[in-house]
Amino acid sequence: MKHPIHLTFLSALLLVGCSDAGNGEARFETWGEAYIEQGIPAAEFADGWTVTYDQFLVVIDDVTLVHDDGDTAALDGGPRVYDLVVPGPHEMGFVSEVAAGSWTAVGYATPVATVAATSHASVNDADLQMMRDEGYSVFASGSATDGHTTKTFAWGFTEPTVYARCVDVSGGQEIDGIVVPDGGVAPVQLTIHGDHLFYDDLQSSEAGLRFAHMAAADADDDGVVTLAELDAVDLSSIPTSEGTYGVGAANVNTLGDFARASTRTLGHFNGEGHCDASAQ
Repeated sequence: MKHPIHLTFLSALLLVGCSDAGNGEARFETWGEAYIEQGIPAAEFADGWTVTYDQFLVVIDDVTLVHDDGDTAALDGGPRVYDLVVPGPHEMGFVSEVAAGSWTAVGYATPVATVAATSHASVNDADLQMMRDEGYSVFASGSATDGHTTKTFAWGFTEPTVYARCVDVSGGQEIDGIVVPDGGVAPVQLTIHGDHLFYDDLQSSEAGLRFAHMAAADADDDGVVTLAELDAVDLSSIPTSEGTYGVGAANVNTLGDFARASTRTLGHFNGEGHCDASAQ
């Protein structure tokens, strides 16, 4: 999904390095797009389910820029928890007096929450404390239905991820990082794709969205699908005609493993732009 990048922002940031060129400004926001805010419709699922999120909490930190000449800039403030179900985009801050030109290495991280984590206005104190206490990097809760059966889920993930060398594709061509105009503003959006939690392939661009096998994992039939129940479903038991569940070289064997690994694919850049993802 491609969407415009909005320009509303908060606090000042830290800049390290200098340049003889003119200066501009880099402004940051994060957004979960319509799929997190409004839900994922049945038309997007290969098996006809729909998903609506009640919460989508994510920790974001280590927002960095590297200029072509080696200068670096970083978003100040430390790790912060955002709830992307609350309508956004959500302002993160800005870097002022940034050297004009190409900042080709843009990156950020979704670390686990610690006592150092703070909350964005979208997150209440109880949810911040929950993220800290459990050491979650991502927490997603909501419900799914196929029109006949409804299942709920509340999944906390502890997989920290680094997103590096982000590439912008919003203009129809691939551009490494951002270009800061002299005397102008470069908008930067850290986009989180909530539909990736339901992809059936960790690497393929042709991955489909599926929930039927997650619904069937509800072994006690209490209407709640837990990560422990997903852990009990071996991927080898799923016919390829009902989802490839491709894992590449990853050590992923169960639906629970697959969901956890999927959290490393959530982070994007300026909408549909992509980044190199790795464990933190």
